[in-house]
Amino acid sequence: MENNKINPHGTVVYVSTEGVRGITGMAPKATVPEDPEGLSKVMLGTFIPPKGKKKWDFVEQYNQVKMMGTLWISSFARKNPNLKVFSVSPGMTSGTKFVETTKDSQLQCMPNIVKCVGCCGVSHGIDIGSDRYTRLANHPEQFVSGVFYASAGGGASGPMSDQTPKHSYLSNQGMQDVVYQTIDTAFTKAKGVQGGQPLPEQATMSPVVQVSN
Repeated sequence: MENNKINPHGTVVYVSTEGVRGITGMAPKATVPEDPEGLSKVMLGTFIPPKGKKKWDFVEQYNQVKMMGTLWISSFARKNPNLKVFSVSPGMTSGTKFVETTKDSQLQCMPNIVKCVGCCGVSHGIDIGSDRYTRLANHPEQFVSGVFYASAGGGASGPMSDQTPKHSYLSNQGMQDVVYQTIDTAFTKAKGVQGGQPLPEQATMSPVVQVSN
């Protein structure tokens, strides 16, 4: 916004994940701390797992960060009612290069897993996953700004729907604003480290936020 990279009446689409609300029979919903200190630790990768867990695996960390982004987007939408702002999961999509360079053993198995579950209708192709983005970007008037869209049935594929009615924590405005403020504070501090200069392009414009004019 500060660098005029978003049209004042444009559309913002944040790429989230099904893991934010969990996947029926496959993964529990993401959880994040409710205090700024804990949220900051998630951002820095220093968050300590709950008692009894030796460590977070990559998928849990990924879902935590996506949850924070999804809540931030909802707060951002309320602060900018002139914009159309959405979070959306592409669903379990085959054909992407998401894990092409990873060294994580769990993620290295994902492409084959996605292909296998696709035979059972649990995943879909890149054409369907990308269609979710383009529908929101090209027809924002058909959707509700500030909410999270994902697979309707609680799985990882199928029709897309607003997840807020089924998952009240997604509409918790207090939590949304805590996340927003925590991230805003982190960026403000980062600017201080930069001597008050604008942050590098890759820091100010996340690659997972798509903007349409």
